[in-house]
Amino acid sequence: MTRTANNYEISSDDGQGNHWPVPVARLDNAAQTGVTLALNHYPTILISRLLGVVAKCGTVLSQETINGVDYVVVDFHRDQVFYHFVRNVRTYNNHAAAHVELSWGVIAVGDPIYYDRNAHLVTLPAGCFLSTSPLSNYNDHGAAANPLFGFAVYSSVQTMPTTVVTASTESIAVMQV
Repeated sequence: MTRTANNYEISSDDGQGNHWPVPVARLDNAAQTGVTLALNHYPTILISRLLGVVAKCGTVLSQETINGVDYVVVDFHRDQVFYHFVRNVRTYNNHAAAHVELSWGVIAVGDPIYYDRNAHLVTLPAGCFLSTSPLSNYNDHGAAANPLFGFAVYSSVQTMPTTVVTASTESIAVMQV
């Protein structure tokens, strides 16, 4: 069953109602230098107009311009699986001005994957916004919680758990929450 409301198609089909145009300025990683958000499958977070409140995590599908404003179409569908680059960092040195990674670990099926707010500080490789670290020090005032983006899931094209315990960035199948 499909109906239209306010120029949006609303469908009872699984996932059809979860692709929404979002102004680029409302995304957490909109100001990330060196990254083109128009490239498909970048993880992102829609930020509420309330200061710093994370509204919803999703994956960028495409970019478009509507009435002169840049938008990205984001998949907000729960349980959708995309391959994303994930940094295996576990902790940061919260007292270092340079935002230094402190420890790393393997990534296994079922591990939580976080949208890492340290991506703003260029501690993560360009184009990488996800990590296994539940905390970041992006606000320079000690540890702050990273929003949960999803969970690592099985894929036939990757070895799980990963075997690297030193700093690395892996392409991981991630199921969005």
